Amino acid sequence: MKTADCIKSSIIKRRGIKGHIAVDEIGLPLESDWTKKYYADVYEITTDKKVIIYEVKSSKQDYRSDKKWQNYLNYCDLFYFVAPLNVIEIIRAEVPSHVGLYSYDNSYLVCIRSARKHKENTFTEALKKKLQTQLAYRFTKMHRERLSMAKEVE
Repeated sequence: MKTADCIKSSIIKRRGIKGHIAVDEIGLPLESDWTKKYYADVYEITTDKKVIIYEVKSSKQDYRSDKKWQNYLNYCDLFYFVAPLNVIEIIRAEVPSHVGLYSYDNSYLVCIRSARKHKENTFTEALKKKLQTQLAYRFTKMHRERLSMAKEVE
């Protein structure tokens, strides 16, 4: 399994333990063109209905080549980068203090800096509701697939 996939899996498992809904690769529609989308690496809804996006970076090159992460700020209440510690140190020096940071090492996630809500956030309740509906659909579909696989094993 690739590093990025391992990181995503760890985030989803950790968030699920807390009773939150988290899935990977959720399409975020561009407000200027609803036919195009960004894809959040991991998208979470907490029990108190906060929306959190986790952007996974597996290497320095992966981080340096990403120019779209700031667009995600308008689709969430909180935003985190998750990467190996050597990459997180680079990210920490370059991103604003409201961006949260998690380091990843051998399936362990460690919060380096908690995310804070961005002052200029334009995340509307209407968009939040649309994305929550999309997430609920994806989560239900994922759950059905797991049940189907479990029945096949029996």
